[in-house]
Amino acid sequence: MATENNRGSQTWKAGADLSAAQFRFMEASGSRTIVRAQTAGGTVGRDVGVLQDKPATAGRAGQVMFLGISKVVSGGTVTAGSAVTTDSQGRAVNAGATDFKCGVALDGTTTAGVIVSIELQGLA
Repeated sequence: MATENNRGSQTWKAGADLSAAQFRFMEASGSRTIVRAQTAGGTVGRDVGVLQDKPATAGRAGQVMFLGISKVVSGGTVTAGSAVTTDSQGRAVNAGATDFKCGVALDGTTTAGVIVSIELQGLA
């Protein structure tokens, strides 16, 4: 069962409808504005954390956790104890050697769409 422990979060403006992006990695798209992470392997300085709620329109506030244990939607194989990064849809996947590490998986799965717990690395 996935768990959470919020030790750091911030409010950002949604850059689009993010109602289907809860528990996905977000990236900065402007001044205090977020969109769903779109770069597989992550992006240093752009990946900011995991969306905790469901802002339904652009400009609406969204809570983004950047430090602590967050629930995250998996994008495929996530191995407990391994570093994770984001896929092109903002989901957690095992990180490769050159990928930006967003956190460490506390749960594992081999199936996309499963909620897992990730210890975030202080992204924001």
